[in-house]
Amino acid sequence: MRNFSSEDWGTFLGLDSILLPLEGFPAEVEAAEVALYLAECSGGQVTLFHVKRPVASVEEMYNKLREWSMAKAKMLGVTVEAVETVDEAPAEAILERANKHDMVVMGGRRRLHERVFGGISSKVVRGASRPVTVITSPIKKLEERTRPLKKILLPLGVGMEDLPAVKLAAALTSSASTKDFVIVALRVVTLPQATPTQAFDDESLKQQGKDFLREVGELSRLVARPIEPRVVVGRDAGRAIVSYAREHSFDLIVLGERDKPGPLAVLLGTKALYVLRNSPCSVALMYKA
Repeated sequence: MRNFSSEDWGTFLGLDSILLPLEGFPAEVEAAEVALYLAECSGGQVTLFHVKRPVASVEEMYNKLREWSMAKAKMLGVTVEAVETVDEAPAEAILERANKHDMVVMGGRRRLHERVFGGISSKVVRGASRPVTVITSPIKKLEERTRPLKKILLPLGVGMEDLPAVKLAAALTSSASTKDFVIVALRVVTLPQATPTQAFDDESLKQQGKDFLREVGELSRLVARPIEPRVVVGRDAGRAIVSYAREHSFDLIVLGERDKPGPLAVLLGTKALYVLRNSPCSVALMYKA
């Protein structure tokens, strides 16, 4: 990771308007929370958007999500506008409105066929001309959500794609209502399958830890948030991330910003795909405009 300057930091959180599409499934509550905390941190507002469906269970869940979002927004002092429409294809309706906002934050389902063949969030990611953050979650019932997103894991690489992830973690922990938060930056040192683990000795790991501590210290200074550095060794980065998240009971994994894929490409790389499929907690996937 190279040295970062204030110019690199920029004004990522200068979001005047955030579009929050809600389809009507329980796991979207995590996307709602991310959108509301981003709006509070940036002083912006949230437009809650929903395409009505002739499915009673979906509409009932959407109503619960809307009520939850409005109550949370009131607590945070965030302005929320609810916009509802009918007889539109959801992805196309979202894309039509995306350009009027600075960012789209939405929930994504953990379904293999949607990640590969399409799904609403996949279509929005591919078609939007604004940054899109997709939050996936293992929540199956709204009642399962028992605590806010306070313990955040940042698997960091070696480049500029890490900056938005760090900024998002800073935004989610900037509220006066967020107490006792934890942000952990994780560096996974991967070893080839043919290389014995003994080849990476304690001294090498200590040096990696020292280097990472210095890098994370610089990021921590920029966001004025304490970030704990951790270095682990593994055969596969995705498996190591999931294992660490499960072992330490994180609420959210934030993966670094990535380019939007072409129309025939799978949305995620191998590491991200494994994390999304197997994470015990919510995952934030960030895509550039």
